[in-house]
Amino acid sequence: MRSELLISYFSFLVKNMILIITGQQRSGTTMLRYLCHQHPEMAVTHEFSNFAFLGRPYPEYARLLWQYSQTVKGDWGFVKSYRNQRQNHLHNWLVTARYLYHVRRNCQAEVKLAVAEKAMRRLFRGTAVVGDKLPQYRNQLADFLPHPNVRCLLIYRDCRDVVSSFLYKNRTDWQGQEWTKRWDSATKIARRWVQDIQQMERLSGQAHMICYEKLIQQPDSQLPALAEWLGVSATGFEVKMLERQSIGKYKEGLTAAELAEVMNVAGPTMERLGYV
Repeated sequence: MRSELLISYFSFLVKNMILIITGQQRSGTTMLRYLCHQHPEMAVTHEFSNFAFLGRPYPEYARLLWQYSQTVKGDWGFVKSYRNQRQNHLHNWLVTARYLYHVRRNCQAEVKLAVAEKAMRRLFRGTAVVGDKLPQYRNQLADFLPHPNVRCLLIYRDCRDVVSSFLYKNRTDWQGQEWTKRWDSATKIARRWVQDIQQMERLSGQAHMICYEKLIQQPDSQLPALAEWLGVSATGFEVKMLERQSIGKYKEGLTAAELAEVMNVAGPTMERLGYV
């Protein structure tokens, strides 16, 4: 009887889950988030950051959430596609206002995880799994992991492709943003990649880790394992968005000097993970 109750309780937790998707920028977090959000049992927002400011009084929490929305220029996620960017931004702001309204109604003093989850479920009614994808969550994993109904999903990718993609974004879409100055060279990005991998390895057994390349090349084995961990049906994942041509693009994106920098910093870690 006791074991049956435990199984029933665990099943309840799984079916009322918060999913945190994170990993280093350019590692496939956006692809993984989209894959999860398209699942009929899941609703995962794109860099909404609503779990990033927990533990603060409501006024501060709301201010930081709106402030972050300005930083990303409204390009975060409730999966609505309009004809122009202005309409997309307006939709996002309206949904954010609804979310904050529900947070305020249930907040006693500080905004707790349970309050954020309840507000998310108001936005996505009838969904078993709600969550958000944000690379910066990897710095808050110690806060999320102790909660029994939180699942942390981490993705990692070949350091060479991460560096190549990161440098490309720095020179195009991210150009001029202050924070990118900390990651303006192959060496700097590779060092952070090594640090992130080390952190992920320390969390082995507490979080679910996915190799980007394996997910792309072996979806028949990777997606059922992910579905079992999440407690959802494996048939709900749409595999058509997994593009094989995204692997190995560093061969065109990195100079010989940049590739040498990457290998000098990350070579041993990459070899341990089977990349070289």
